[in-house]
Amino acid sequence: MESYAQKVVQARSASEWLSPAFKTLACAISFCATFFFALAFTGPASACQEKSSSQGSTTIAPKDTASKVAAKVAAKVAAKVGDWEIKESRVDRHLEITIGKRKLSPDLLQRARAEACEHLVRRQIVFEYVRKYCPVPESEIRSELSILEDKLAKVDQTIEQHLEKTRMSLEELKNEIAWRTAWQAYLDKRINKESMTKYFGKNRPLYDGTEVRIAQIVFEKTDDIASQIEVAKKVRASIGAGKISWEAAVKENSVATESKKSAGEIGWVRHREPMPEAFGKVAVQLNPDQISQPLVTTFGVHLIKCLERKAGKVEMADVQEQLRADMTRFLFEHTAEKHRSEVEVNYSEGFQLKE
Repeated sequence: MESYAQKVVQARSASEWLSPAFKTLACAISFCATFFFALAFTGPASACQEKSSSQGSTTIAPKDTASKVAAKVAAKVAAKVGDWEIKESRVDRHLEITIGKRKLSPDLLQRARAEACEHLVRRQIVFEYVRKYCPVPESEIRSELSILEDKLAKVDQTIEQHLEKTRMSLEELKNEIAWRTAWQAYLDKRINKESMTKYFGKNRPLYDGTEVRIAQIVFEKTDDIASQIEVAKKVRASIGAGKISWEAAVKENSVATESKKSAGEIGWVRHREPMPEAFGKVAVQLNPDQISQPLVTTFGVHLIKCLERKAGKVEMADVQEQLRADMTRFLFEHTAEKHRSEVEVNYSEGFQLKE
């Protein structure tokens, strides 16, 4: 597996190789959570180490790198996870990686910075947990730094220049190396043939090419999503109780003008095509005549009805790459949520994500 240093030399900067598969924007601002989250899933592999890690004593600092860069890295703190500070400069760097030079309105920019900060917070929460089981020895961090220094020298760069370009302090770089190594080691322990087989079996319609012919009701989009969800729940309950037919509910409630002409029908869909992934994920798990719970997308609140279903024939061997990526995402989300209460998290003003 490639080391951090090898990855750096191949990219324009240390961070730009983190999420090459997630460079395309989906829409407006909803892309942020998915894209920032994706940054967590690449990095050098390493076997879990038996010894505990201490990340505060690395002495490598060529040309007094640590002191010089420390003066240039923005000192403002966006959030703290335990004792670890997430600087505004790191938040903004992650944001730049994701959206590039695209211009956002002030409101969207504030939301995007909060999304970026939240990703880094969640990542640190996960790191605090996984390094207990996959500790990274200080010697491994020093080795990675030495390799990085040698690789950069071959392209006429110094670690000082690298840190300045990526807006990282030496401590932040060490944290980055330790995170990637520990996270990959944790994944290597959790994702194997047995766990993949179990996950595939539990979520088979998402991977085997299952198709469903569906209809939908799209409720008028408002700023009060919670109220729209309640309206959708009441409509669903009325249909289930026989108080109103699906066709009548579509006619009275749906704002999707084209599908409304045919009782909400939009045709055949799979998990990831042609509708957004979240939509397809719900749809392919429905049985004929079953109506989903309210689903929120960027288009509004939906009720989805399955009209017909065709089971897929794709086997696990054909989708292992996607399966591994989805399991990685699941492990990250699950770990961050489960262990959040175990560490104190504080945000500076303007950086806490608001739902």
